[in-house]
Amino acid sequence: MIFIGSSNISYSALHGGIEWNYRLEREKDEEAFKEFTEEFNDLYNNYSVEITDQLLKNYAADWVKPSISREVDKAAYIKKEKDYQDHKDKVQKEKQKTKPRGAQIEALYELRLAREEGYQEGIVAAATGVGKTYLTAI
Repeated sequence: MIFIGSSNISYSALHGGIEWNYRLEREKDEEAFKEFTEEFNDLYNNYSVEITDQLLKNYAADWVKPSISREVDKAAYIKKEKDYQDHKDKVQKEKQKTKPRGAQIEALYELRLAREEGYQEGIVAAATGVGKTYLTAI
């Protein structure tokens, strides 16, 4: 079985990049499995590069931060400071243990059922901001 997930809204994704989201089982669709495997092997063997320290140094040396991003960074910093202070104030007021919420409750329930059925591994796929990191700490 092959699971591939890659969905980005970026220039590359929208203009010729490769964005894959697949769940392929050889037994269920041998042709699709073969097609994916061939495409992946072509990309890996003919278009990938080894990530070396020198490659990363060259990339870092060539990268130029766009000038507009300085203003964005400044605004983000001011907002982050305000958000941090607001959060600190809220924590001071509440002083209670964090509890799972929304989709986290459902994910925890399903993970518990999977454990009861004998599964020792699991995956939680959820959107940014749902709280996957928090789920791992529970």
